[in-house]
Amino acid sequence: MAPLSTLFTSAALLATGASAFTAPSQSTAVRPSTNLYENFGFDFAEDQVENTPQIILGEANYKKWVNSVDPDNMLNRQYAVLTRVRELGLLEKTAELGILSKLEKNGLTLEKAEALLPKLEELGLLSLVANNQQLLINGVAPLAVEGAPLLLPVVAGALDI
Repeated sequence: MAPLSTLFTSAALLATGASAFTAPSQSTAVRPSTNLYENFGFDFAEDQVENTPQIILGEANYKKWVNSVDPDNMLNRQYAVLTRVRELGLLEKTAELGILSKLEKNGLTLEKAEALLPKLEELGLLSLVANNQQLLINGVAPLAVEGAPLLLPVVAGALDI
């Protein structure tokens, strides 16, 4: 038989655990404040409005200010997709590997790709791309373009199968 202390501990845990899954009564439920503070609500932290110049208060104002100080800053810089494609010679590699000919031989022509556009619009994918251009240019494009020299031979080999 188990010691009494183990039984009492188990009973206490079960009693408190069961009450954790019950809904709180309306009188004790207090809705938390939705106010956002950059000082995280601590009274000892400094107030951003008091200590920050109005010109850089907020993300949009800060980006404008950074551009006025240094036009070649990292905050507002965009990835140069076409420049990197030219520097890496991706079009030449695509032609050398015959990827477009292999796609056409496998049945994917430009007419078929163009016919997919209305279907993509129905699914909302084109609108999604249009609304997230900056994310795609600065997030996805560097991965695709910089990785393309390694992936193009793999794609060409896969199309031969």
